[in-house]
Amino acid sequence: MEPTTLRLPENTLDALDREYTEYDFDNRTEYIRFILDNRGVVMENTEPNTGATTNPLRERVEELERRVDSLESEREQTQTAERRPRTDSRPRDPHPSTSEDTTAESSSGDIGEILAGWPGPREEHQERRREVGTAALDWLRDRGQPASASDFKDALLDDYPVEGQSPDTWYRKSVKPALDLAKDAGGVEYRDGYHDYEWVGE
Repeated sequence: MEPTTLRLPENTLDALDREYTEYDFDNRTEYIRFILDNRGVVMENTEPNTGATTNPLRERVEELERRVDSLESEREQTQTAERRPRTDSRPRDPHPSTSEDTTAESSSGDIGEILAGWPGPREEHQERRREVGTAALDWLRDRGQPASASDFKDALLDDYPVEGQSPDTWYRKSVKPALDLAKDAGGVEYRDGYHDYEWVGE
């Protein structure tokens, strides 16, 4: 593979940095490579001599984004499901007639129960990552509006760093798994197209 130097304006680099984080790419290079690999789609939907793209291109891009989000979500759900305890250690409800309502309330509102068993006992920085995940869910619940990856980094990274984790790795390994667990419990909703999370629980 022949290396190529690409010089871009600073504002373009800033936009690429924001976008690759929002779309969960590991770095800017990987995101630029993705764009170049899909340049055929761009050229097919660009009017000659104008550079104007047509609606089918935007629809195709949105379709690709939805597909990537879906694959990421399925992978994260599989990983988190494997980390969960196989037995329910909560005490039995002495009033069976109200147990269903109590469980529903705790699953969406009790962050401690949502993150029970995560990260697994053999994973690195287990306690610190759980602390970060708890802080992220607390912050999202108090925020009262959706938040993207960059919002979480701006609000929490300085106060809750994890040793050896870059900002992108910190979000991917210490924040996003907690958000996905909360989503499975009904406390958080992922908004397709916006690439952000919103607290919808109690």
